[in-house]
Amino acid sequence: MTNRRLPRVFGYRGKYPRTTGTESTATEKLVGSQNHEEAYALAVNNSGRGLSAENPFTELSQPGADNVENGTYYFNLSNGATTAYVDGDGTYTDDSSNHWVLYQSFASDNAFTTSNVKGLYGNRILINQGGWHDSGWTNWHDGNTNSGYGYHRGTGFVAFFGSSGNVAHWYNTIPFTNEVTQTRIRCGSAAGTDIQYYSKNGSGGWTTHHNGISNTDQWRNSGSPNNHLEGGYHIWLREGSGSIWRIQSMWFR
Repeated sequence: MTNRRLPRVFGYRGKYPRTTGTESTATEKLVGSQNHEEAYALAVNNSGRGLSAENPFTELSQPGADNVENGTYYFNLSNGATTAYVDGDGTYTDDSSNHWVLYQSFASDNAFTTSNVKGLYGNRILINQGGWHDSGWTNWHDGNTNSGYGYHRGTGFVAFFGSSGNVAHWYNTIPFTNEVTQTRIRCGSAAGTDIQYYSKNGSGGWTTHHNGISNTDQWRNSGSPNNHLEGGYHIWLREGSGSIWRIQSMWFR
């Protein structure tokens, strides 16, 4: 194998040591003397964290910390082992500054499937799947079921509203207790702007992240729903009077 430079970690100064390039990945050594920090950094670099079920990512921040390339990686979060897609260059999230892990994609015709862009907790989520619970819906379209919905939905979006000025809600329970620093959603309205995105805060109440979303497809970042020790729902999508909520995908980091 070719020799490789030690990754730039620990604020190391000076000329970076290289591996000898003569041993297998698991046993290769540094050229010359090295201290314990350098040896540990080499071990981390060789570990291939996230590349196997034996060495998975255990936190959502780790893909970014390791600066991994786009692809499907192994995770072992508090709810068990799984695999999920990580986007670090904005190919699917339109954000090249952060590494995002797909949490879920929505609707039966979503392009993000388990075979190409796998979600942590499901792909092509339909009404009341993947930890979601509806309340007050009278009209919706999830690509599979159309309950009197005659408005623009967009391919790969779940859309819903409550008729006659009634309020409709979609609540989600996040199934793991690992820290979520931020969420990113692809969303929009199809009529009006009276739609909101909330997450539960550490006091058990709701924090408003977005109040009023236009009917153009757009990306929205929000603060952390880092409230998983709180009971009940963790994310709340609210549709008010004369509006329509549409959501295509949700990403975590």
